[in-house]
Amino acid sequence: QGYVYRGCAMPGLQGTYIFADYCRVQAWSFKFDGVNVSDFQDRTAQLVGTGGAMSTIASFGEDARGELYMCDLSGGRVYRIVPASGVPDCNGNSVADACDISEGSSQDVNGNGVPDECECNPPPVVYCTSKVSSSGCVPTISATGSPNLSAAGSFVMTSNNVETGVNGIQFFGTTGPNNAPFQDGTLCVQTPLYRLAVSNAGGAGTCAGSMSYTLQDVLNQPSGGALVIAGQQVNQQGWFRDAAALSTTGLTNGLQYVVCP
Repeated sequence: QGYVYRGCAMPGLQGTYIFADYCRVQAWSFKFDGVNVSDFQDRTAQLVGTGGAMSTIASFGEDARGELYMCDLSGGRVYRIVPASGVPDCNGNSVADACDISEGSSQDVNGNGVPDECECNPPPVVYCTSKVSSSGCVPTISATGSPNLSAAGSFVMTSNNVETGVNGIQFFGTTGPNNAPFQDGTLCVQTPLYRLAVSNAGGAGTCAGSMSYTLQDVLNQPSGGALVIAGQQVNQQGWFRDAAALSTTGLTNGLQYVVCP
């Protein structure tokens, strides 16, 4: 007897019929499209093991995800069929990466079979519109490094072309990008917003100010550590004081990034 594999942990086996012989202790597989049999393979070495690891293949079983199991009557054991290299589980949630993706609990934007929370994908991008300052500065936000939780201090987000010597902050949100009127400029981050510590832009000369923060600063923010986990998309924007401007504030454009382990 046997089963057609309908699981998600081994996508390459989808639709493959896996079966075995009780007396001969051998196993095989093939695919059948309703007319033709193809890809017939002897699976004995893979499923039974060398030296007769299984002595009596009594039955097969299937779990809720369609993963297959083999029962060894004499040995009294149940074996789960898995890849020889093991089931990839990069996020450590005890679910195969391929199942996370197929069931929609993880995204795979680049289609490489690795959940996005396990890699820095997609890369950080800037979006939205800056508010031109009273001195004609076009403030921007940019990032260097990768947003890895394991090296949070090395991912640096900088507000550039800021009015010289003013105080300002960066704020972030985890509910998506925005494009709404705000203080005579554009709010690029969906509420709720979370503020980082006040910083001084410094600099010498027009539009020479800058303010930098790291992913560690985001994590250290009272709400940051709870909100910003692997796989989380974060949107961030710079704000600074511009006394001569309408609403007396300046705003950078937005930065969007996905946090990885």
